[in-house]
Amino acid sequence: IEFTTSGSIINNPGSVYAEPIITVYGSGDITLMVGTTIVELENISGSIVIDSVLQEAYLGTTLMNEHMTGEFPVLKPGMNAVSWSGSVTKVVIKPNWRFL
Repeated sequence: IEFTTSGSIINNPGSVYAEPIITVYGSGDITLMVGTTIVELENISGSIVIDSVLQEAYLGTTLMNEHMTGEFPVLKPGMNAVSWSGSVTKVVIKPNWRFL
């Protein structure tokens, strides 16, 4: 799911929280908010992957954990806002929906 406008909504149709893989395309210092989770990204050049499944931030095979502060986001069942500040061109989310 691709977002190009901050303040968009993603709906989790699952019955439990989802652990998304989020790719942020942008540069510089970025603040990303997914639901109620705030993630600070520092000194980004091009893109960064925030992998809530692995609990790692990376770009290709390079670990980027030192460029990220905050908790790894989850998508709660129902509506979740996705917003950001900073120089972001798009945010791509692989939601990994889960059902019980």
